[in-house]
Amino acid sequence: MSGDGRDQGAAIAQTVDAAITGAAVSAHPPAGPVARCLYRARAGLGRRGTIAWTLALIWLRALRHRAGAALFGRTRAWGQRLSLFLTLTGPQAAAGTLRHWRDRALDNAARHMRDPRGTGASARLRRAWIALAVRAGYVLDHQASRLTWRLARTLRVMERQAAAPARLGPPPRRGPGAPSRLAARLAAIGWGVLERLAKGLDRGGRLVWRISAAGNAVTGRFGHAILRLGRTWGATGLALLRRLHARLRPATASARQWPAHHLRPVGRMARDIFQTALARARIYPWRRLGARLLVPAQCAAGILFGLSLLRRGDTVHMLAGGLLVTAFVLMAIIYTWMQAHQPKVEAPGAAAAEETTGPADLPEPAPIAEPPVEKTIDPPPLAALQTVAPPEISSPETPLPKPRRKRTRRKAAASPPSAPPLAGDLATGA
Repeated sequence: MSGDGRDQGAAIAQTVDAAITGAAVSAHPPAGPVARCLYRARAGLGRRGTIAWTLALIWLRALRHRAGAALFGRTRAWGQRLSLFLTLTGPQAAAGTLRHWRDRALDNAARHMRDPRGTGASARLRRAWIALAVRAGYVLDHQASRLTWRLARTLRVMERQAAAPARLGPPPRRGPGAPSRLAARLAAIGWGVLERLAKGLDRGGRLVWRISAAGNAVTGRFGHAILRLGRTWGATGLALLRRLHARLRPATASARQWPAHHLRPVGRMARDIFQTALARARIYPWRRLGARLLVPAQCAAGILFGLSLLRRGDTVHMLAGGLLVTAFVLMAIIYTWMQAHQPKVEAPGAAAAEETTGPADLPEPAPIAEPPVEKTIDPPPLAALQTVAPPEISSPETPLPKPRRKRTRRKAAASPPSAPPLAGDLATGA
């Protein structure tokens, strides 16, 4: 690459063209001033100098790797041992120690619970010591569990790293946009500074809150003055209200006397209205209404459920929902048609006359008065509240007709045979 700056001009032109045409820019950024100086120095060395430059760079990198392994190998080994202790051995030992302390605390609590001697303050102290020991056991067990969870997480990370394929050769080179170690360290330091700044701001806010609380205590005198002013205004307003009440007292007295004169007829009217409504509610055919509304309610519930299945959208639910909606719509139509075309009720007297086949001289039984079938659910009129006289019962001298037999009589041969008549000496008794 020549050192006349053509590479930078080409990169700038490419960037401008990409901004205009929207094409993708190459991954490598243009060379900086230091890189251009190095390129110019290497181009001025000639062919053999460039080869020696490249070989020197390769040897220096290899020497860096070898020297690093030789100089810092021992330190790296100690660092690995320390990291293993901090991640594996240390948490395990600490968890064991915490669990041992937990057992000691709980044994101490149990020993104090086994000897419940003492009363009064000593018993309270003993119970407080037991509670403290149990709480300490809880805390120690929680910390040991946290250490165990951290150990398990570290073991999972190590297992994942061991399962990863081994990297052969030197570590991969960073890309041109990756931050260097110095940048990473500077970022970590900056983050620590930001954390310290946030903590300082938090402490400053707490301090300001405490100072404001103290200032509120100082400014309490002003608040007392405001309270005194409010009490004064309250006393003035109370005096005004009392004066207004004294002027309105005659009107309130006359208003009190009105219910005393008109309360009795109003009470009677309210009682009559309540009793009438209660009587109508008692004789109202609630069961018939419920029976009539049962099937429409079932049809509505089935149709809504089918529509909710239709809303699911998939084939199975749409098929099931369509079948449900169709079935319950048909049921509603059939029920409506049956309610509209109910069979007419025949006169009970004619049916009884057809069924009775008794002798002609017997009087016909009195027809039983059946209540008329109501096709509406409106309440009966007020005249139905009156007592209905029972039908006249026929006198006991007139016999009632025998009910019709439902089975035919048995044949004569089925009856047991009678004894034959006695003849001869047996008949005379000699």
